[in-house]
Amino acid sequence: MGWAGVLCLIGACALGSQNYTDSFLWFWEKNISFLPDLLSGLIAAGALLPLYRKGLLAASFVGVMAFIPLILVFYLSAVLANIGIGGNGWSLLKLPTTALTLFLLILANVNINKYAELALLVLLFLASFSLISASNAMGFSGFVFVSLSVAGILLVFDEKKVMREVLGVET
Repeated sequence: MGWAGVLCLIGACALGSQNYTDSFLWFWEKNISFLPDLLSGLIAAGALLPLYRKGLLAASFVGVMAFIPLILVFYLSAVLANIGIGGNGWSLLKLPTTALTLFLLILANVNINKYAELALLVLLFLASFSLISASNAMGFSGFVFVSLSVAGILLVFDEKKVMREVLGVET
């Protein structure tokens, strides 16, 4: 199941790396790219570091191969963060929610036992900022992107450990 998840993550990363064209009233076209940049990479690192330190991102692979899904999930998280900031990260720095986002990411990194899952919620909240414009640009590819992302994450990581940590259920 692990390699199927890696293939799904590779497909999602490939779809997130493409350039898309968004048109307005059939006259104006705008090229949109969700390639990760420095700001989206820092946001993704801030969101994934507490989850990794808590052990929730433990892949079922052994040795060096365990880093492949982690790199793919980091890249995918940076794409989601870039979708959230709308491809123009510096305009996000002017919003009042930026201070709250940074505070929550710092809090999740300081106290990982209590707030590690909060970082993932911050990343998902950030990705929802520009979701409508991303959906207009990606079209059906957006549905495939989300499907491959969810399937890849579910198939790669150790579901027993995640279920035990998140839901408190022994499987």
